[in-house]
Amino acid sequence: MVPHKRLLHPRAGFKLLLALVPKALDGLLLLWRAVWVILFCYKLCWEAAFDLVQEACSSMTSWLEDIGEAHQGDGLLSSPTTPEPQEAGAEKLGKMVQMLQESSSAMLGQLVGLEAEVQHISQELRAEKLLWSSRYLELLREQQELLVQFQRQDQTLWLQDMEGKSDAQEALGCYTEAGGQRTQAAAELPSP
Repeated sequence: MVPHKRLLHPRAGFKLLLALVPKALDGLLLLWRAVWVILFCYKLCWEAAFDLVQEACSSMTSWLEDIGEAHQGDGLLSSPTTPEPQEAGAEKLGKMVQMLQESSSAMLGQLVGLEAEVQHISQELRAEKLLWSSRYLELLREQQELLVQFQRQDQTLWLQDMEGKSDAQEALGCYTEAGGQRTQAAAELPSP
């Protein structure tokens, strides 16, 4: 009985290992998801921080440029005077509206040009379509004519063939009849 227990023991260990594999894979999957979430949050935080610093730098740059334009002749930056926020907003809004109007008029001009080009191309396509349609009808007529000619020629050849066969049959019939008479005449002659 001892050898029998030894056979069961390795099987039990193997079954235990197989039972632990799904638990280990679940643990690895959980660990992978946690690392993924941490990396994702880390990336988002760095992107947000980068955007914030970039926005702060651009606002500082525009503020310094505005101050430089205001004091171009002075050369001193001791007491910067900033325009009223409403005036600055109105100026920016006016510039944006002007840029949009210019770009929209340019786009409108391009669209008108494209529309004219599309109409020209569509007219050319209509003309090509009519040309190819007429060519197709002409070829269809030629095909019908050729088909009729072929049928006529086929009928003519068939009739000639039939006439040739009837002539041949008549000639064969005459020869057979003549041969048959010779055979009867030869039978009637006395043998030497």
